[in-house]
Amino acid sequence: MKSKVRTRKPKYQPLVKLPPLPPDQYEALRQNIGVNGVLVPIIVDSDGAKRRIIDGNYRKQIADELGYDCPEVVHQGDDEELRTLARALNLARRQLTTDQKRQVVADQLQETPKRTNRWVGKMLGVSHPTVASVRAELESVGKIYQQGERVGNDGKTYQPSHTRTYWSDRRGGLTRDVKRNPDNPLDYYPTPEHVVETLLTRERFSGTILEPASGNGAIVRVLRRSGYRVAEADVTNGNDFLATKRRVANVITNPPYGDGMAEKFCRHALKVAKHKVAMLVPLWFLVTVQRHDLFAGQPVKSIYIFSRNPTFGEERDHHAPFGTCWIVWDKNFRGKPRIEWILD
Repeated sequence: MKSKVRTRKPKYQPLVKLPPLPPDQYEALRQNIGVNGVLVPIIVDSDGAKRRIIDGNYRKQIADELGYDCPEVVHQGDDEELRTLARALNLARRQLTTDQKRQVVADQLQETPKRTNRWVGKMLGVSHPTVASVRAELESVGKIYQQGERVGNDGKTYQPSHTRTYWSDRRGGLTRDVKRNPDNPLDYYPTPEHVVETLLTRERFSGTILEPASGNGAIVRVLRRSGYRVAEADVTNGNDFLATKRRVANVITNPPYGDGMAEKFCRHALKVAKHKVAMLVPLWFLVTVQRHDLFAGQPVKSIYIFSRNPTFGEERDHHAPFGTCWIVWDKNFRGKPRIEWILD
């Protein structure tokens, strides 16, 4: 008596998690396959018992539901290459919303953070400015770290241009032109007086205050008018705060936000300040594992949140597109931070 050989059907699963297909698009695809069958083969990573679908998850799902054959093509490669291909094909073929497209780009950046924006853009078929924008968002919340070097399309290693030029631009005497450049790369946005006054009505400072990113002196003027002794400095005058080791009593500033400079300013200020540090930062600065030790190591004394986004700039035309707050550290403070919402 001959035994029957049972052939097991291969098991399929998606290679990467992608945005779901909207119900109307799914139904249209189902009707098309119902009439014409699966015309475009799905792409899988092997012809073995377990196959990961690189492209065509919904085609395979619908074909199985209808009992239709589903042609497939095998594309082999390392996992990183295959996941990149999966994202690229879906971006090209599907009608994704802007947010969905940015999420696909974000997934790619989290997997290949050392790749240049142009490489990611070329692989996914999106513009490199879009990639740069998504990268900046991910870096700002600590989902990826800033890379000192990146690998380009040619396989060569490059240093991101912004890390090469940020401080060199500031030292290059560009401040005379900053006021006329609303999209300036120097993060030069004079702080409104009422923003500084909001801090001073709630916090007292003992000893000299250093303003290490004084710019045109907007914060300095309010501090001096309130009777404080102030030492002002700015990298455009040859005073690089991050390079100084001189101890000071207090530090108050609105630091530059780009390229992770706000975090660097906070960390350095806590090293050199003897008493208190007050930093005007975006609300998203409070969120990320990357900065957990910054808040846990030296407990925050106070957080003052502006209910209205301050308007920055001498001509009051630089309205902040994000929430803003003062974070205050006191070297002698122990306990839980005080949080207050400001309607000024």
